[in-house]
Order: sequence, then C-alpha cells, then structure tokens
Amino acid sequence: MCRVINQALHGGGRMLSRSRRFSVETYIIGLILSTLDLLMVVPILSFVTQEYYLSMHWTVWVVSLHLAFFSFSLPVMDNWAASRGKMEVLWTALSLFVLGTVVAGLANEWVWFMSGRVFQAIGMGGMVPFLATHTRRKLCKLGKINRRLLLLAFALLLCVIPLWSSWLAHMLGFRAVFVLHILYALAVSLMAKKWKVVDQPSRSGVGVESIIFFGLIILFLMLAITSTDFAKGWSALLFREVLPLWIVAVGMVVPLLMVERQGRYPFFEPHLFANWRLWILYLHVTLQGFLWTTLTLLPYWFTQAYHLGEYGTGILLSLIATSAVLALPFIAALSQSVYLHRFSCFAFLLTSSVYLLMIWLNDFNYILLTVSLLGFILSFALADPVHHYMFQWVSPRRIRSGLMAAGMFRAAGGAIGLVAAARLFSFIDPLLPFGFMHREMGHLVTAIEIRVFTLFAGVSLLSFLLSILLEIKKVSHFSK
Repeated sequence: MCRVINQALHGGGRMLSRSRRFSVETYIIGLILSTLDLLMVVPILSFVTQEYYLSMHWTVWVVSLHLAFFSFSLPVMDNWAASRGKMEVLWTALSLFVLGTVVAGLANEWVWFMSGRVFQAIGMGGMVPFLATHTRRKLCKLGKINRRLLLLAFALLLCVIPLWSSWLAHMLGFRAVFVLHILYALAVSLMAKKWKVVDQPSRSGVGVESIIFFGLIILFLMLAITSTDFAKGWSALLFREVLPLWIVAVGMVVPLLMVERQGRYPFFEPHLFANWRLWILYLHVTLQGFLWTTLTLLPYWFTQAYHLGEYGTGILLSLIATSAVLALPFIAALSQSVYLHRFSCFAFLLTSSVYLLMIWLNDFNYILLTVSLLGFILSFALADPVHHYMFQWVSPRRIRSGLMAAGMFRAAGGAIGLVAAARLFSFIDPLLPFGFMHREMGHLVTAIEIRVFTLFAGVSLLSFLLSILLEIKKVSHFSK
C-alpha cells in the first residue's frame, strides 16, 4: 500500500513538485474518506428503509446526498484553509461533522436525518486539507516496518468496518453506527492536537458561484432521476412531475458557463477549455465514481432480493473491500504510470465482461465470486493515474483546481450512479418499501437485474473506450 501512495506522488520515478504533490494528496484523501463513509453507511440502508418506510431509490440518498455535498464542500473548504489557515478550518469542520453526526443519530424524521448527513459531508470536506498535509509527511518519517504495519492495519480496518456497522445495527440499532463517525472525529482531533500545522495563509480566489451552480445541477439531476419511473419508457421523462426537474438540471449549465466566463476567479473554465481531452478525462473519472459506488450498492440489493439476513450487506461489502485491498500489492508492482493506465484500461473491459456474465449466469451461488472479482478488478480501474494527464494538459498554477474539479466529477458520478441504479432496481413497486420483497417475485427480480447489469456493463465499456482515447498522442505546453 505504501508503494501505491508513493507511486501516486511520483511521476514514474520523477519526484513531483511540492504543489503538485499536495494536490494529488488532497485528491487521494478525498477518495479514501468518501470510501470510508460508504463502508460505514451502506450496511445500515435496510434498517433506514424500515425506519422511515422508504423505497430503495429514496433510501440511497443517505449515501448519494453525502457524496454530492462532500464534493461541493471540498474546494470551498480547501480555499478557505488557504486563506484563513488549515487549523481554523479543521476545528470548524470537526464541529460541523460532530453536529451532523448527533443530528443524524437522534433524528426521528427523514428530513432531519438527511440534514445531519449534509452537515457530516461539509465537515468531512473541511478535514481534507489538514489530513492531506500530514498523511504522506508522517508516513515518510516512519520506519519501513512501522509504515507497512500502519498501512496494513488501515487495510484491515477497511475490511472490517462493514462488519462492525452490521453488528452495531443488529445489536443496538442503526443509530449506533454513528458511534464510528464519532470515533473518527475523535481520532482526527487527537491528530490535530499532536500534529501542529504552521499556517501561512495566502489570499486566493475560487469560483464559489460556479461550485454552487455545479452543485445545483447535480442535485436537480438526482431529483429528476429519482422521480422518473423508467419502467414506463422514455415517455416518462415528459411527465409533468419530472419534466421541470430535467429542464432545470440541464438549464443550469447556461448560468454556470456565464459565471465562469465573467467571474474574476473561474473554477472550471481554465481547465475545461484548456484542452479538449480534459472533457474526456472528466467524463472518465465521472464514470469511475459511477462504477465504484454502484458496486457498493449490489450487496444491499442482493441482501434484500435473496433474503440474506441483516448481516448480508455487511458481509458482501466486507468481501468487496477485502478483494480491493488484495489488489493493492499487484497495483504497486506496476512501477510506471503508463503500465498502470493500460492495466486500468483492461480492467474496465473485464468489468464489462463480468457484468454481462452475471446476466447469463443468473444464479445466486455465483454472487460471492462475482462481487469479489468486481472488487478486485475495479481497484485497478480506480488506480488509473489520471493526475498525470492533468499535469501534461493544464498550467501548473491550475493543477490544484483541476484535481479538485476531477474529484468533484468523480463524487458527482458516484452520487448520480447510486440514484440511477436504485431507481432501476425499484421497478418492483415505487410505493412499496424495498424490504418487503417476496420470493414469488423471482422472475421480476431477474428481469430487473438484467436491466441494471446491462447498464453497468455499458458504462464499463464506455470507460474502456475513454481510457483508450486518453492515450491519443498529446501535445502539451506544460509537461516540463
């Protein structure tokens, strides 16, 4: 694992500059924190469904809304940390995170529960600048053996978190799972007291207006997808209940572009329009987020559809996490980014094949094998060193905002992927809580899985094609 981090921060043996290295650290830490939250919360989705009498496509908002607000808050908090100091932002973020955890843990109403999750996401976004500053610095100061032991302990933690969440939810109720969030906040606060940061705030601007419009686009897209009954075909997009949502979601692109062109500190424009290949890169990372988060949704579906019990989601999710961790040594063995990209490209093609195979096998006995295989394969896909393309195509002073934007697109893809997959899974009955499916609906369950797995296979194939396009001969003014 240590080699994975080191290779992410080196350009195939060439040391990155300090600004580029910190930008990559922020990008990686953001991905890790969002994954930690997924592993904590996904195992309790069935409990949330029963508590608030929700269908699946609304239940997943517990995760998708958190992902969305985390992506929006990260660049804002990072800019605030640069202008006011990391420690000030960290303590504010920890306060918001704890407040959100308490609100979500005590909420009896769905609205308050979701409000708590939003505060958690904003607080988590504010922790990233501090953690990004210290993670690699402290790892490098440790001895080789201690560093490996620490990273091994962290890998084991990723594998057991879903089991802990399932056990807490089963023994003490799903609200007890938020104790894990409190422990996480406590660990960060202890690190903050021990690892002092000498802040040197500098005034810098960020296109907050652009980020707000981007967030509104994602939120309206999520609402539109969740509210659309795709079982009725494309005509469902024209229903009066959902058509305004689609219009607003698409129409928000216009004011976003206007703000970007007229704003003093544009956030997206310097890298979106700097090179046409950046559109491919952003779409690529969006699909990466789509595939990873929808994979974590499969344990929830299989547990409910095949009546695997209250521990089923946690066990399957732990199996996925374990497979992903086991892939890290193989990823680390690929010492050069070009080889890792080619393996990642192949991983997308293999993922598409596995999903198509799941359609043809259509047998519960293969679930354990397929989810394990997907966890292993998608680890290679997520390890694709897209930041190296950013370094070649974007001005050095725009690297930081470029990687922030890539992280936002990845999280947004994950949030949209969750609600889209959940809406397709909810073909059974939009008004029926998802936990009440019966065995007699087996044929309908099979038909739903065919639709969803076909979608996942298509997204994986598209990601494969985009990976190939990223390898087109590049002309760069910023590679040196």
